[in-house]
Amino acid sequence: MDPPGLKRRLTCILATDAVGYSRLVNEDETGALRILAAHRAVIDGIIAYHDGRIANTAGDSVLAEFGSVVEGVRCAVEIQDALKTRNESLPEAQRMLFRIGINLGEVVVKGDDLLGDGVNVAARLQSIAPPGGILVSSSVYDQITGKLDLGFQDMGEQALKNISRPIRAFSVSGAGGPMRVPTPRLSTTVATSRALPVAIGVLALAVLAGGVAWMQGWIGGSRPAETSVAAPDPAKTKLEADLAASEKARTEAEQRAKAADADAIRSRALADAAALRMKAESDAAAMKAKAQSEATALRSQAAQDASRAKAADADAIRARAEAEAAALKSKAETDVAALKAKAQADVAAMQSKAAQEARAAQEAAAAQAAQEATAAKAAQDAAAAKAAQEASAAKPAAASIDASRYEGSWVMTLQCAAFRTVGPSTRSADFVVRGGEFVVERGTAGQPGYNIVRGRPAPDGALVMTGSAIGNQAFNYGKHFAIALAGRWTTDRFVLRGSWGGRNCEAEVARK
Repeated sequence: MDPPGLKRRLTCILATDAVGYSRLVNEDETGALRILAAHRAVIDGIIAYHDGRIANTAGDSVLAEFGSVVEGVRCAVEIQDALKTRNESLPEAQRMLFRIGINLGEVVVKGDDLLGDGVNVAARLQSIAPPGGILVSSSVYDQITGKLDLGFQDMGEQALKNISRPIRAFSVSGAGGPMRVPTPRLSTTVATSRALPVAIGVLALAVLAGGVAWMQGWIGGSRPAETSVAAPDPAKTKLEADLAASEKARTEAEQRAKAADADAIRSRALADAAALRMKAESDAAAMKAKAQSEATALRSQAAQDASRAKAADADAIRARAEAEAAALKSKAETDVAALKAKAQADVAAMQSKAAQEARAAQEAAAAQAAQEATAAKAAQDAAAAKAAQEASAAKPAAASIDASRYEGSWVMTLQCAAFRTVGPSTRSADFVVRGGEFVVERGTAGQPGYNIVRGRPAPDGALVMTGSAIGNQAFNYGKHFAIALAGRWTTDRFVLRGSWGGRNCEAEVARK
């Protein structure tokens, strides 16, 4: 179940990103930002025209969604066509190409953001698309087949980064207008009516971006100096270039409109172009007046600053030297205090570590002594039990003991107390008695965790079992230690006590 505030929906996602943007910024940051701003104005305008919604932007990337798959693909084709025209007017080193990936899938909506697998697939398709190219998923291709006059190349199934399943991708290898249905004439008119406003919108955005770029100083000459001579007005030059581009776009739109008999569209285009021209002229005049006013103010300010600077240079240099000396003194004092504090902290840490190591050594020594004492006691118990067994075996009755009375299946249940880092434990082992000898073996011989104990019951019911084991705990891993258990028959089982590698243990041996 999704957390509160999250919704899901099926939508068409378009992801686009600039190719080599970091390199362009590194080579010419101001120029790269100017070109990106102009390209983004074109991209955002075309997305809005096709009823798209920009969900997220990050630097040179854009993520948008469309309610129609057809509109999303049309938008991508028009973006690449428009950017191609813009890049052809730039020097090759300044051209900024974009990749585009499109996917139809389910997304998670959180506020205005889009998340989820559908978004990830679109982003990964964008990352493997060729510069200036478009890649669409098979879900998009299935929806637009027969609806758009485009060329497609099947790229096969693609293994995308962090996408668990292969995604079949198609490259848009050619771009054309929407398919024209032969019977109704309205189809051609609508296609042309959509293409013309796109050209007008792109032109308007280009003019606006050019004006902003001129104001910010990205294009055009520097502000005139106090003694500079008259130079060509960059705003006027830019305006004339934009007007020429406007006329070219209008002429091309009229030529396309002739084939579609779109007189009304052509009239509207002419009116829009005239309005744009008037607005551009007005904006250019306002920007020129503002620039001249700012230049005059800057010249006046520079003259005042120069006159004040001559009298204040010596005082400023002296004040700066005193400030730097005070700063150096303060820094030196701070560094000395920091070094002193660090030295004290290091000494305290070393003292604490030494105390901990001393305590650990004492505890280890005490534990070792306890282990050795327990082992010695277990050895004594085993020796005493063995002596008792041998004494019993020396009696004449021993020869008459029938070893077969113990033949069959037995089980040993071992309970051991806590020892060092190992807590109390209980375990059982099944074994079979043959020839009157009790042998309990566990694990793989020679490997950590292996243990074996053996012994024969005495005629009087005494049983001593001894053996060895290989440790598998952190403190005794791979070490060999002795096992000694002794006891006697009680009612229906043998009850033994002793040492299992230093641990106090009690064992019950009963028939299974």
